[in-house]
Amino acid sequence: MKNIPVIVLLLLCQFVLAQRQPSPSGVKLISATTQEWMTGAAPGKSGITYTLKIKILVAKRVDFKNLWISQELEDFDVQTFFLDPNKKPAQGDSVLLVYTRIDKTPPPVKINLPVPIAYKGAALLEYYVAGRPRYLVIKKFEKLKVIKGQ
Repeated sequence: MKNIPVIVLLLLCQFVLAQRQPSPSGVKLISATTQEWMTGAAPGKSGITYTLKIKILVAKRVDFKNLWISQELEDFDVQTFFLDPNKKPAQGDSVLLVYTRIDKTPPPVKINLPVPIAYKGAALLEYYVAGRPRYLVIKKFEKLKVIKGQ
């Protein structure tokens, strides 16, 4: 009976400390979407855009390095919506990772970097937190309505 207050205090301290620590992964996937599109003017183009919305959970620097979609390494852009173009994403900010594939366009010559870990899902994102590699598996992409040009 004498130990109950001590145990409760220890459990409370553990709970408080767990709430203060950031996620070990450093980022959180908010959404993963794909959207097919077609231009309206002949000889029109078509393609698909993959978009990952990511929230940064840590105060340390996060660098997004590689994205594999269906085991294929793809180039992507990191997009932010800051008024200051020199501002780097920080804890609490969200960024968009965007890859657009244009149909009937010769694929760019790219280095065939093997997938670093086995994963089950639609895609794998490799990123670094304070220089240490981390991986985020994207289970599936939500399909958005097709955009058709007029």
